[in-house]
Amino acid sequence: MCRVGQSVYERRLMKLEKEAKEYVDSKQEHFEEILLYEIYKLKAHLSKSLWDSPELVKAKDCLTEASLWAKECAKKHGIK
Repeated sequence: MCRVGQSVYERRLMKLEKEAKEYVDSKQEHFEEILLYEIYKLKAHLSKSLWDSPELVKAKDCLTEASLWAKECAKKHGIK
């Protein structure tokens, strides 16, 4: 077997690792897109349904905080 840099096995392994990373990254991106969209819809629903008040502002802030925690959880532990 002639060696010119990397073996066939090493190239296949690198390709598999790249494909796995792309798959995980796409799942992460999809999760974040859906999360942001759903949070946006919920905030819009709250704004249309409730009077402006400190409680409404707090509710929206809590939704923002929840989305940030969810993204952090996904980055740290992965997506199911």
